[in-house]
Amino acid sequence: MKTTKGQFRIQTAEGWKSIEGRYEVRYPFFIHRAEDEKTWKVSHLATGYNISKVKSLKQGRKLAKALTPFPIFLMPCLETWDRAKSRMAIKEPEEFQKLMNIVNGDY
Repeated sequence: MKTTKGQFRIQTAEGWKSIEGRYEVRYPFFIHRAEDEKTWKVSHLATGYNISKVKSLKQGRKLAKALTPFPIFLMPCLETWDRAKSRMAIKEPEEFQKLMNIVNGDY
């Protein structure tokens, strides 16, 4: 699958921001980089928040594939995602640790 050149939206401290660059949707994530950047980022599609930076598109695809099985990423907004993350950390600590290891580069 090839990336798409065009505009995509990400969430920043100032709110939603439109960026021009390359992106690829890997539901529930998208892998993207702005025209002036060298590294790729994996972000959550629904909330627009960045999950991790990766060096290559291939690594971004691998990370998105590793994170897809976690139902926490199907949450529609940041508030519900935060609540689900807190519940997961308390009720499923092993699964939560597995998720965090993947986010931190162990995938």
